[in-house]
Amino acid sequence: MEITVKNLKVRKSPRKIRPVLHILKHQNAEKAIIALKFNTDSSAPILAKLIKSGIAVASEKEIEVKKLHIKSIFCNQAQGFKRHRFGSRGRVVRINKRMSHLTLVLADTQIEEKYNNKNTKKIIKGK
Repeated sequence: MEITVKNLKVRKSPRKIRPVLHILKHQNAEKAIIALKFNTDSSAPILAKLIKSGIAVASEKEIEVKKLHIKSIFCNQAQGFKRHRFGSRGRVVRINKRMSHLTLVLADTQIEEKYNNKNTKKIIKGK
């Protein structure tokens, strides 16, 4: 079973969030939270909160938390704020305050392996 969790209009640039996302792909959900605790990046608490929210939804639907893994996680650009600042020679320079949309898809490990055919690649890597 798949669980989709979204966090819309996060006040952080997608360019700053994306490097942290590559650490989390195809990891166990609990291990991902531990990895984010020790990450010094400013986007780590936002991502940890998103994963905890996904785990809470899974426990509501009576799915075992230990079997959850991150199937996909991605960050898209949201509509940002447009601000102005005085530039050189009396001009006005535009500043874009960027925001992002975060999407997390959690999947149950046992079910994913059950429906996996011999012709397709294994979904869970490293096991």
